[in-house]
Amino acid sequence: MVLGYASLLSACATSGEQRLRDPWSANPPSEELVDYIERRLAEDACIGDVKRWARFYEWSQTPSGIDTRTVKIDLREAGVFGFTSGRHIRARDPSLEPGEIMIESDGRDYRVAFASYHVGTDLLELHSCGRNRNPSPQ
Repeated sequence: MVLGYASLLSACATSGEQRLRDPWSANPPSEELVDYIERRLAEDACIGDVKRWARFYEWSQTPSGIDTRTVKIDLREAGVFGFTSGRHIRARDPSLEPGEIMIESDGRDYRVAFASYHVGTDLLELHSCGRNRNPSPQ
C-alpha cells in the first residue's frame, strides 16, 4: 500500500527546535499517522477489526527523552475489565516523570497486543498478540 509517505513523515515529525528545548515534550503522533498504522494493524489476523480494541499510541521513550521516530502501540481487549473501544493518542504517558520508563504488568486474563511502528522505515513490528496470561487448567 502506498500512501503519501512524505506527508505522513512531515505530519508526525517534531521540530528540531522543540526537541532541543525540552526532550520530554512533543506533539503526539498525528491522526493521519495513526489512521495509517491502524489500517496496517487490521491486516494482521490476530488484530483484525481495530474497533474491538482499546488502542493506545504514543512516542517511544528513551532515558533522555521522547523518540519521535517510533510509535509504541498498546492494544487491550475492549469490553472487559473496563477497557472500552477507542483510540488514545498522546505524546507520552502523562503520569511518568522525565526519565521514568514504566511498563505496567497485569495478570488478568484478556487479549492484548503490543507493537511498534518505525516512522523512517515504515516498519510495523507486532511484538506480541494473544492472551495476557494463560487461563488456569480446569
